[in-house]
Amino acid sequence: MAPIDLQPARDGVPPIDTRLGCRLAREIASTFLDVPVCDIDRPTRAIAPICEARHVAMYLAHVVFQIPLTGMAGPFGRDRTTIAYAVRRIEDRRDDAEFDAVIERLERLGTAIRAALQRGSGRGEAAFNDDESPLARLARRRGRDGAAFLTAQEVEAGERLRGHFTRGQLMPGISQRWDAQPRGQGSRGGGDVSDSAIDARRRVDAAIGAVGPELSGVLLDFCCFLKGLETIERERQWPVRSAKLLLKAGLGVLARHYGLDRQAGHREGRIRRWGTADSRPTIGGAQGGGDQPADG
Repeated sequence: MAPIDLQPARDGVPPIDTRLGCRLAREIASTFLDVPVCDIDRPTRAIAPICEARHVAMYLAHVVFQIPLTGMAGPFGRDRTTIAYAVRRIEDRRDDAEFDAVIERLERLGTAIRAALQRGSGRGEAAFNDDESPLARLARRRGRDGAAFLTAQEVEAGERLRGHFTRGQLMPGISQRWDAQPRGQGSRGGGDVSDSAIDARRRVDAAIGAVGPELSGVLLDFCCFLKGLETIERERQWPVRSAKLLLKAGLGVLARHYGLDRQAGHREGRIRRWGTADSRPTIGGAQGGGDQPADG
């Protein structure tokens, strides 16, 4: 089994106390899966519904409440290997759309509870977003091989698009006809919009143009309008899991548009030339030295 290290929530909110996080995760799993907490805490093996509730609780504790796998050993009474297996099993089962929808709802609940606790303690009020984006949740997802489904560059590209979308004040009354968006002070509504907002709108226009009409819709729905993958598939009448694959393709194109692939350590573009090692370019018709092809 590949080592598991799912990414915790990246919303800037400090993690809560380990035992409290594990207890809240058990309470959420118990309430929604109709399994008593005492059964989840039972040290012996149990029937399938209890095992599932326990695995879900471990998953929520790690992914939502940011509890490290080793820190969960004491509260759950299991070793790290067992906990890692449970978390991986839940992640694998999220390929099923119905199960994924249930876990996503539990994640939202856990995130809201964690935010409320942090606000109550005076920490993280400014950093936390009550409507945590679906992109942030998908960024924590891992495949069967333990690798992240989205690369860091793809996540950053989606967040950058959402930032431009927000600063461009595009949410109220926006439609998917991007050709109708203001492109300057003389355009419709341009006089009531700040220069920074107009610049942000231009950046959104450029990004959508670079991605193309085939993939821009799912990017806007997911990253900007904060729709879940299941909702996108239902509204567009797409097959299950198709939105997830198209989203990744769109984020890849978007990352290239923003130049994030080059920043990720890819080899920088180099000027290449044809010719021998001692060849020299011709400048203004003058021979720079070395042999040159007869036809230039």
